[in-house]
Amino acid sequence: MSLSGRLRAYFLAGCLVTAPLALTFWLVQLLLGATDQWIDALLPASLRPDAFLPFAVPGLGLVIVLIAVTLAGMLTAGWIGVWVVRLGEAILVRTPILRPIYGTAKQVVAAVISSSGSPRQVVALEYPRPGSWTLGFVTGPSTAEMRAISGSALVAVLVPSTPNPTGAYLLFVDPAELVPVDMPAEDAVKLIVSGGIWKPPPRPAG
Repeated sequence: MSLSGRLRAYFLAGCLVTAPLALTFWLVQLLLGATDQWIDALLPASLRPDAFLPFAVPGLGLVIVLIAVTLAGMLTAGWIGVWVVRLGEAILVRTPILRPIYGTAKQVVAAVISSSGSPRQVVALEYPRPGSWTLGFVTGPSTAEMRAISGSALVAVLVPSTPNPTGAYLLFVDPAELVPVDMPAEDAVKLIVSGGIWKPPPRPAG
């Protein structure tokens, strides 16, 4: 191999090593910066971390958020906390503007956190046209309205987009048109996010 070919190969190998690390550090820095700015906007100037420390501590906002969420979970574990939460929910569900927002947000969070509500079954389906296959996740049965429209029992399939899987499409599909895929949901997400570059490791037979 010529010198230019070797240098090009070394450069590509370096990109494969450093690009994921750089992207990871960039996302972490973005998350820490966002939480720090959010905490600074909520706290008065006298209670901000820079009022007590002579230097800025990156990520302190995230630590404060984690502590606050944990304390909220501890407080709601008792009967007083449960009563306060129920009182707050009762107020929210009676507020015309906040009621649909809170209800939807609660269902989404419960579906993400709960193991029973998270997508488990990976399927393949022909989308967006026959002969073109994509991966999706079966999230549950269809609604009564969709069953009335189609005249059959459909299932809800979430089809993530690449490289941002949160921008997904919700399809109601006949189960006969789905092909189950023997692949963990985590591997399917990695395959989708990487645009097909990452390949799942071969699974042992049997």
